[in-house]
Amino acid sequence: MLARSTQLSTRAFTRSFHASKVARGAHAHSPVPFSHKNKVAFAAKVIVFFAIPFSIPFGASAWQIYKSAGGDA
Repeated sequence: MLARSTQLSTRAFTRSFHASKVARGAHAHSPVPFSHKNKVAFAAKVIVFFAIPFSIPFGASAWQIYKSAGGDA
């Protein structure tokens, strides 16, 4: 009885695996949510996307130094 139950579960797993492969076989979407056909525009978007968060700590540090100097710097 135990051997039969493992055989049935193996069949069910095999059947479900093949069905999922066919259902998700196509890759019809782009991984980025905007157009990347124009290389210059894409490069500008990437630079802005990474430069703004990278510059936040430096801006915060400059602001703290400015505040501690009493606005004289």
